[in-house]
Amino acid sequence: SLASFTEKADSRAASKVVLQEAIKVIPDSAALYIGLAEQEEREGQVLAARALLQGLYDSMPSPFTFSVFQRFVRRVDGRQAARTLFASTFTARTSTSTSTSTSGPFGHEIYMVHALLELEANGDAGAALRALELASEVTPWANRDMDFVRLKARILAHQRDAPALRVLMEGSLGGSDAVESASAESRREGVVAGTSSEVGSGLDAAAGSGSGARVGENGLSLSLSLTDRLVL
Repeated sequence: SLASFTEKADSRAASKVVLQEAIKVIPDSAALYIGLAEQEEREGQVLAARALLQGLYDSMPSPFTFSVFQRFVRRVDGRQAARTLFASTFTARTSTSTSTSTSGPFGHEIYMVHALLELEANGDAGAALRALELASEVTPWANRDMDFVRLKARILAHQRDAPALRVLMEGSLGGSDAVESASAESRREGVVAGTSSEVGSGLDAAAGSGSGARVGENGLSLSLSLTDRLVL
């Protein structure tokens, strides 16, 4: 872009002017606001960057603009400030419409972007999982979204919770018979090297015990291979 070219040529002021003029012409382009905010942040103009990203979120509320603003808050103000920002959306994200498919301007996706921040930026898989569990309560149709299911599976795998991962797969693949079929197919195709039928049996036993016991490395690998099948 012209803005990138001028910035590389050490003309940051010109780059900012280009972005500012572009925003006037295309005021509904989130990418322009984000690009200008990134430049302001690199130059140490934190207040200007914050004003741009908060203004973007306020004028075009969506899971995407919230995520961009929340990650900025996490970088600048820290973990608790980012969590407080999510808490401030309580009214909007619990105002469920009568269509049973949306929740305000956010739907269940706002819970997903917050869960990703907890997992990736904060390293708190437990908090990430709680965010998705809350989404399931407020927007139960989220459980039919395969992106939502895959994110939950990723978090459970991170926690090495094979029993809970199996329960999730059973619900998503259509019951325990479907999981058994996918498990057998995974072993036949050699998706997980060195995995034997005994590993699958060990996973079954761990899931059925109800004790929340963890399985070994091979059992978890099998669970992860089945997780990939959630997109099929």
